[in-house]
Amino acid sequence: MLPIKLPPFFEDCLKSFAKCSVATNQCEELTGDINATLQTIIWNNKFICIDGKSVFLKTLAEEGILRIGDLISENNELITKRKVRELNLTPFELFRLVSVVNALPSEW
Repeated sequence: MLPIKLPPFFEDCLKSFAKCSVATNQCEELTGDINATLQTIIWNNKFICIDGKSVFLKTLAEEGILRIGDLISENNELITKRKVRELNLTPFELFRLVSVVNALPSEW
């Protein structure tokens, strides 16, 4: 419930967005199907939190890291050193990427 009163149209828009958002899926639902888990959006996902908050890292999103599957190599391993080097990340961005990987729910 919002602390303010919105016009009905905008309230319906917010409810529809919340209903269709990937981030509102239950963790149990995602763990049952590996393909669904790989398609899970990383950014602004309520299950992937740093300091209790969902995250969005624009520089990583612009590099094409959008879904869990983008962190997995062809060998089914987490993102490889070679791929990280290709991204030309600053040390801070690399630290943030490691933080995101560490924030992934262990069930996934």
